[in-house]
Amino acid sequence: MAFNLNRQVYESLPLWIKRSVCLVPFSWLAGKKYRAVYQRGERYEKADRSMLLGSQEAALGVMLQWAVAEVPAYRYLSSVVHRLKPFEALKAFPLLDKDTV
Repeated sequence: MAFNLNRQVYESLPLWIKRSVCLVPFSWLAGKKYRAVYQRGERYEKADRSMLLGSQEAALGVMLQWAVAEVPAYRYLSSVVHRLKPFEALKAFPLLDKDTV
């Protein structure tokens, strides 16, 4: 929806304004989140294996904590998530199907 609105606004602008918009760097137009993701990608390209694994482990830990807090079928695993490292805790999680939930 926002894209369509932005496009309509852009298309209704006079030509001289459209040409000046091209002078603005894309990262400024795209916004703060775009810049953050872009910078993270640059860091990951230069990172070594241990840094990548650490980052993955941290992200998995956040995801598992969310799962035990928000998914009733996983609540009983809360102690496992708090006790073990994320990669080890993931092994305790059963796969759920729609019928089980």
